[in-house]
Amino acid sequence: MEYLEKQFKYKGYRAFILAMPIGHRCGYVELPKNHKYFRLDYDAIDVDCHGGLTYSDSHLQDIKDSWFIGFDCIHLGDGKDINIMDDKNKDFCKQYPKLEYHSLGGEIIWTTEMVEEELKQLIEQL
Repeated sequence: MEYLEKQFKYKGYRAFILAMPIGHRCGYVELPKNHKYFRLDYDAIDVDCHGGLTYSDSHLQDIKDSWFIGFDCIHLGDGKDINIMDDKNKDFCKQYPKLEYHSLGGEIIWTTEMVEEELKQLIEQL
């Protein structure tokens, strides 16, 4: 199960970084109810972020009745962080390290700090 790795506020927006069990991170921004993008599908929102927006929904983990937009860091060229994987995926990667889907070497691993900076750039566009 994913877990909240970091939460912060920037320019009045709440932002969240989730660590996913297969080894990548996702970044999310909570939009206020009066925002022009509130309740819009992510495909209808004109912003630039890593890999483009891939999420828009009314809940994020235990937070409901709001609106969140977000992106993931599991695109071509993105690496996996074995340190945030669940045990099942860690074991699989150790057993089959050369499988491209689970490759950990030579790719960009999006750290918490990198995702935070990307979230700040996303918020600048809102």
